[in-house]
Amino acid sequence: MTENLKRLTAGFSLAFALIGLALGYWGVVRGPELLAREDNPRAVVAEQQIRRGAILAHDGAVLATGLAGERQYPKPAFAPVVGYYSIRYGSDGVEAAYDAALRGDAFMAPGDLELNGLLHREQVGGDVRLTIDPAIQVAAMQALEGRAGAIVAVSVPEGDVLALASAPTYDPNHIDADWESLVENPASPLLNRATQGLYQPGAAFQVVMLGAAYNAQIAGMDEPWPGDPTMPVGNVMLPCAGEPGEIVRVVDAFLWGCPAPFMLLAEAMGAHRLEQTLDDFGFLEGDDFALPTQHTEGPLALNEATLDDIAIGQGDLLVSPIQMARIAVAMASDGVMPPLRLVEAVRPPSGMWQVVTPDGCSRAIISRDSAEAVAAAMSESVSSGAAQAAAIPNESVHGHAGLAVAGGGTLNAWFIGFLDDAAIVVLLENEASAAPAAEIGGRILALVSDRRGAERPSVIAP
Repeated sequence: MTENLKRLTAGFSLAFALIGLALGYWGVVRGPELLAREDNPRAVVAEQQIRRGAILAHDGAVLATGLAGERQYPKPAFAPVVGYYSIRYGSDGVEAAYDAALRGDAFMAPGDLELNGLLHREQVGGDVRLTIDPAIQVAAMQALEGRAGAIVAVSVPEGDVLALASAPTYDPNHIDADWESLVENPASPLLNRATQGLYQPGAAFQVVMLGAAYNAQIAGMDEPWPGDPTMPVGNVMLPCAGEPGEIVRVVDAFLWGCPAPFMLLAEAMGAHRLEQTLDDFGFLEGDDFALPTQHTEGPLALNEATLDDIAIGQGDLLVSPIQMARIAVAMASDGVMPPLRLVEAVRPPSGMWQVVTPDGCSRAIISRDSAEAVAAAMSESVSSGAAQAAAIPNESVHGHAGLAVAGGGTLNAWFIGFLDDAAIVVLLENEASAAPAAEIGGRILALVSDRRGAERPSVIAP
């Protein structure tokens, strides 16, 4: 009898030990992995109950609010900036970039998350305030209605992004219901063309070429061009952006967005100096920006065969509208390129607004004299060149309009321009004329001018 009890006790002890080992393995060793699984119902329920912080425009207008599981977007026109948040499909835009702040994780001390779980306390996120001006953002999105393209408007010299528009777009309120159709849509409405779209700059690159040539004091700026100012790119002819008279100088070609004469500058600069120009202007590096960006990976294999392609904004160089916006700001700021800022301030739960400074530092890419020379040519392009559609009554608009051959052989239109306190870049896909891009650019700059006197406080009151 005693032996049977001993064997029974030993059996129970072994069973309890095995259960303890199993619980320890699954609860401790494999616990974090199980909690992180997407199909863990406890994690999903916990995520749904987070009181996610609000995303606000510069004037305090609410752009995103609600629990993580019930996110609302009162102004869908801000989708290219705000992005979306979905329990099922993840997040994008500011919702993704500032997820830790909006969840509240960024403001928690070590151990607070576990303590909240033990005490069943509600997790509350912080708020994020953007530099975006609602009126300018809405106007930019309306200008792109029915088109594919992007618009970026930036304050000068601060580098605050006033509008970041991309089209076609989507309604973040219906992201779960529309996901499959959005992903399968060949127009790529989920792609933020302003920050992640890469395009041939075409004649828009002339702003860079002219600035670098002035800065390096390249000879031959007044050298006449004897041939056709247009240029074949593959099987497509890259035309001038306007209808010029006689092209006597490289600057004349700039005024009308004519590509071929810029090969003179490329030959005078040489491959090494042109490669250095791409690096100096920030084309071969990632941008310090709140949202993910794309750029051309350098170095480029520049030689005699590829030099002319880069000179006319074709070849291996691809740029994003946000990169070109930095160039526009630099030309408006005496050659100084500032980092761009999209998020103005964050506010912890029950706390005060904290100003966000942009990553990166301002840097001079060309001299003040060189920037002024480019600005003078851009002013003449608006007054009597290819960018005349950007003219604003009683305002001194500096602008440049041009075309580029896209990968499919179609043409894209660019406009890059600025006033004293704002810069803009407009890209229109599949557009055979640069005039619409210039007209949109002038129209948005006029709106900025009208709002010039509006106060822009540094933070919202608590």
